[in-house]
Amino acid sequence: QPPTTHSAIISLKPGPYTRPENIDYEDDIRKEQEHEASLVWPFNTFDFEKTSASTVSVDAHNNTIAGDVVIPATVTIDGEDYRVTSIHSGFWECDNMESLTLPETMESVFAGMNSCRGLKRVYIPASVQSISLSLNNCTMLSDISVDPSSPWLTTYEGGLYTKDMKTLVVVPYALSQTAFTIPEG
Repeated sequence: QPPTTHSAIISLKPGPYTRPENIDYEDDIRKEQEHEASLVWPFNTFDFEKTSASTVSVDAHNNTIAGDVVIPATVTIDGEDYRVTSIHSGFWECDNMESLTLPETMESVFAGMNSCRGLKRVYIPASVQSISLSLNNCTMLSDISVDPSSPWLTTYEGGLYTKDMKTLVVVPYALSQTAFTIPEG
């Protein structure tokens, strides 16, 4: 399951609801927007979203990321330390990102690397326990590597598999354009 994120909760009394004319709803909307904004922090080129009192999820939705990108294991936001444990919605249009290294604190990846046309390599640590990965339009990607000590994931001839080799998770785009053989089993 993807990690849960904090969100604003609005309680309404049961029964029919009518909007009183003398209430300034703009103030309520502004307060809700401020609350939502307080849950997501930009950090250089990443966005971090609180997933618990001590953890955050990381995403990047811009094209300013370039080169070999290493996601930090921890970040300090407003004086508090948070472990980076998940990618929730992914990396979008990061055409100049050549490689992506996930930290040893990463536990789950429910994301896409979408339109990251310069991405060539992705490293997944042994700590990743669950993954749902989309690699749309990552036309240069040819190398997904996994820490060999991972009890959950492995690679075989470029494809990313569950450790038992019974489920093919993803094939890098560059490899999918040639003959790709799935092992028996």
